[in-house]
Amino acid sequence: MKARARWAPVMILLLCLLLSGAAAEEPFHKVTLRGTWETGNDVTRTEKTVITVPVTCRDAEGKTYNLAEMARGGQIQIETAAMRFCVTDQLGRKVKYSVTAPGGETQSAIARTGWNMRDIGDVFRAGLSQAEGEEISFTFSAKDAKRKQFLRPDAEKSVLVTVTFTGENLPLFPEDRVSGTDTLDAAVSMLEEGNLFLEMYDETGDSLAEARYELGVPYYFGGKNPEKILKPYHPLQTTNYYKAERIYLCGFDCKGFIQWVQAEAGVGIMPGIDDMLAQNADCFFLSKRDVSLWGRYFRPGDLIAIDHGMKHVMMFLGTLRSLGIPEGDVPEVAGLYDAPLFIHCGSNLFYYDRYLPWIKEQGYTQVYPPDGGVTVSVAMPDLSLAQETGKAVWGQSFGWFDIGGESLLIFPLDNCNELAWYMTD
Repeated sequence: MKARARWAPVMILLLCLLLSGAAAEEPFHKVTLRGTWETGNDVTRTEKTVITVPVTCRDAEGKTYNLAEMARGGQIQIETAAMRFCVTDQLGRKVKYSVTAPGGETQSAIARTGWNMRDIGDVFRAGLSQAEGEEISFTFSAKDAKRKQFLRPDAEKSVLVTVTFTGENLPLFPEDRVSGTDTLDAAVSMLEEGNLFLEMYDETGDSLAEARYELGVPYYFGGKNPEKILKPYHPLQTTNYYKAERIYLCGFDCKGFIQWVQAEAGVGIMPGIDDMLAQNADCFFLSKRDVSLWGRYFRPGDLIAIDHGMKHVMMFLGTLRSLGIPEGDVPEVAGLYDAPLFIHCGSNLFYYDRYLPWIKEQGYTQVYPPDGGVTVSVAMPDLSLAQETGKAVWGQSFGWFDIGGESLLIFPLDNCNELAWYMTD
């Protein structure tokens, strides 16, 4: 793997950080517990139902751990517990629900049709303190605003509780490292050859994904047809860079890229970005101030929709830690090691210079290079911590980090008006 040869130069950075006393981030571990609805009393009609969740998990070697026993024994500290559940239908725009642990600790939030995700950290910790054996049960209660009709959870789908915890001398758990999936295989295959994140995904996730295009897939507004990639077309919209009278290389836009990935992987296709934003208006964990925590809630393949003057959608890939990037290769002062990484097709300044000579090699004389393409970005509040900054030929400013010789683009959130999480089936 070429990725391994890139680490030597950045060892100087690691040495400098050690000499300056920079503290390493405390590693956290991540497991997903698959709970079930108890359906003995008609789960779709009653006011209160029960969610049963296991408290045991396995490490990467197959050894079993009981989280309740470990928490009570002081071996681990529970950081977050994100509960995901699916609602088949609901009455009214919003339905308030509550989850109660043994002993009475309760958390409430709003539920909507489709997949919901909320932090039940306090409830989960309280449940662990009362848990006996290998599972705990939570009471789930929901009514509409007029308290006349009940929320209808999808009893056919599992309830997922993604738990993160810290502790000393713990081995790796399966979700501590990214795992190869059809969805992620398709997504990373649209990066350019030799891309560090593609190589590390293959190595860490035990995948055989390969770049389908030597230079990666360009950005092209409205692009959704893979048969048109790299063919010259007039733009479907005009911007500071795209002019109606010019011709550009075709590729994918943000939605076209995600929908192609999902179709290739055979999973449910995302709805419109406007619908995603409308259905997930109260996603607390998408606070722009706490972006560094997103990696504890998201699972690879999750989507995030964004309105930052224009609508955009990205897919969660993992973190530098979960991709197996050596910790010494990360500027610790920027807090990047556990920051959320997204793969998406959007504007960046890397594709212009990359495709300019390629266009000449093809003999094109009136074709302009793209203003971006499929890349991996780290979501951050703004560009203030950028290691490198620069302006593209069309005037847009960008910031990025050098990670083992790879440019990791920053996706700034300071101008975002709306953020929404979405999970496909």
